[in-house]
Amino acid sequence: MDAVQALLGAWMTGAHETQRFDIAPVWRWETPSHPRTAWQRQRLEMDQGQAHIEQAIARLNHFADGWMPGEGPRAKSLDTPAKSPEDALVEALERINAPQAKGLLDPLQSSREEFDAFVRRVRELVSYYAVIETTSDGAVIARTLVGWTGDFKSLWRRDLTPEQVRLHERNVRAALARRAVLIRLMSVISASAAKIALRLATPGAQLLVLPALWQFIRDVIEELRRAEAQGAR
Repeated sequence: MDAVQALLGAWMTGAHETQRFDIAPVWRWETPSHPRTAWQRQRLEMDQGQAHIEQAIARLNHFADGWMPGEGPRAKSLDTPAKSPEDALVEALERINAPQAKGLLDPLQSSREEFDAFVRRVRELVSYYAVIETTSDGAVIARTLVGWTGDFKSLWRRDLTPEQVRLHERNVRAALARRAVLIRLMSVISASAAKIALRLATPGAQLLVLPALWQFIRDVIEELRRAEAQGAR
């Protein structure tokens, strides 16, 4: 799974499909044979994903509010990792602020492409109506259409059980929660880039800072995942 899709969770957009830009974003969840257990597992994964994004947003806000050019990486204790996401971001920003920054930014090229893809796909989540589906054995049992203004309409298969109805309602809430945090993430990255660019001497700095902040978000989330994996051992 690519980095952008990992953040989107179960959201699939037209920009993800080759030469498809005319289809609505879809969030689809397949109910397995033990739906209650499966929902609990999905909810745990969703909560972890949401928490990772929220923590990354908080750390980016803190960094953008306090960083100034010329501030090097912080001193480390013996139990601190060799390079934190903040340290890597400081190094990237110092390269951007260098007199001949353009030739030093090749490492950010892949981050720039990923961030552009992320922006395109999040914009689709709010520019078109979205579709949230719950399926069973490959067949759609419930579908909710969400307009860009927030209004929605749900369609149900007639033979649904009360538990299946509840599962779809939970699925809708999970989908909308992920969409909301993705929109917030894009907004915070853009606002932080504007703040930081004002402190840099490089012309067009904001466009150069955006991929660096995207890489920071990725680094923070990966750091949190590693910490959780080590704690589970």
